[in-house]
Amino acid sequence: MSSIWLPKMTLRDAETLIIWQALAYFGGNKTHTARALKISLRTLRNRIRENPSLKEFSGRMGDALHSKCAQCGVLP
Repeated sequence: MSSIWLPKMTLRDAETLIIWQALAYFGGNKTHTARALKISLRTLRNRIRENPSLKEFSGRMGDALHSKCAQCGVLP
């Protein structure tokens, strides 16, 4: 298992990194990101709203569909 924590990294920083990576993986799709992280869509939206870097990233990505949705195992 790889570590994402670095010295001087806060819990909020680690959370932001994980959300950022998940959003990138799912092409900005918030529904798939929330399901994969096992958090509610409302919680994800709150985290994005609270964090300027996530807000900017999410805005650039839009809500484009992940190209492998059928294979990713996240859909119901």
